Amino acid sequence: MAVNQKKSKSGANFLVVSQVDVPTGRNGKHKAVVTKILSDLENLKPGKAIRIPLSES
Repeated sequence: MAVNQKKSKSGANFLVVSQVDVPTGRNGKHKAVVTKILSDLENLKPGKAIRIPLSES
């Protein structure tokens, strides 16, 4: 599967693929942090944002 590096016509930053095309055989090293981010986004009230530190000491 080739990854499109250009923005889509909808202006999205990432390529959209069917869920069936996403590998599910193992959990990647970033699963925990991505799961936490998605959970926070689901519970976010309108007009609010989350701040995600790029590195921790």
